[in-house]
Amino acid sequence: MIPCYSNLRYSKHRTGDMQHKHFHEPTSLQAVTDRGLALLARSPHKIAYFHCPVPLSAMSSLSEYYAPLSELYPALQDHGCKLYLGLVHFDDLQGIKLRIEEASKLAPVFGVATECGLGRTPTEQVERIMELMAEVSVPVFSAS
Repeated sequence: MIPCYSNLRYSKHRTGDMQHKHFHEPTSLQAVTDRGLALLARSPHKIAYFHCPVPLSAMSSLSEYYAPLSELYPALQDHGCKLYLGLVHFDDLQGIKLRIEEASKLAPVFGVATECGLGRTPTEQVERIMELMAEVSVPVFSAS
């Protein structure tokens, strides 16, 4: 059973989707940052990693979209929490590289992920997405 903490408050900003479309296209990571900082401050448990979605709509203003990372990233580091950015989108290597380059200005070390998992990804796209993630990643440890 996962405990629910009634003292956590969520912001008025909501995201989610219906038929693979956001209810609201986020213009920045501010709502995600606010929630992350609240979780870090109030959780009685260590948080191992934190995922931030990066929708394709952020491409038009990546620096503004990523700006809240300037507050979130140091807090995650202070708590020993790894950051994963959901910036991998199907068959978009150049866009992925651009999103990584821009995010690296505020968060020098992070893992990559898809925006919202792979649960509803068409089967025929999964292999290519995994190839893209491998192509833009470096090993963080050796199996030797």
